[in-house]
This record gives sequence, structure tokens and C-alpha cells, in this order.
Amino acid sequence: MLVSGNARVEIKGEEPLLLRAGGYLFVPVHHAMRFRCTTACTLWVYTNGPFVMHYVDDEGREISPVDALKAARPHRR
Repeated sequence: MLVSGNARVEIKGEEPLLLRAGGYLFVPVHHAMRFRCTTACTLWVYTNGPFVMHYVDDEGREISPVDALKAARPHRR
């Protein structure tokens, strides 16, 4: 659930969507997704099992967190 702010979510095979404060998103396990806050945002994450994050490139190949952060744009002020 997005507690505050706005975010853009892209789930492989789905249309991108915009979340606003109060918005809720359910993503099944093993689904590749890209989540990006478009303004400062606060999330509340709930899971009924282990929370594991794997980073993948645009082709779906797993990459390291360091490589994933290299691809991220710098934070703008």
C-alpha cells in the first residue's frame, strides 16, 4: 500500500499503472516488476511469507543489487 506520494509500477505483461497515496498493489510471487516513486513516497509492505527481492535486467536475467543501482537515475532535488 502506498501510504504517501505517487509511484509508477510496471509488471511484466501488464499495462503500467500509477499509484497514489492510499493505493494498493498485489503482485504474485515470481512476477518481474519495476516500482519507482515519482514523488517522495512511503510504502507499507505486507507479505505472508519470506520477502525476497531479485534484481533483473530488461531481458529478465538476474543481476546484482550493485548493477541494478547503477542503472537507476540519480535522485533529483
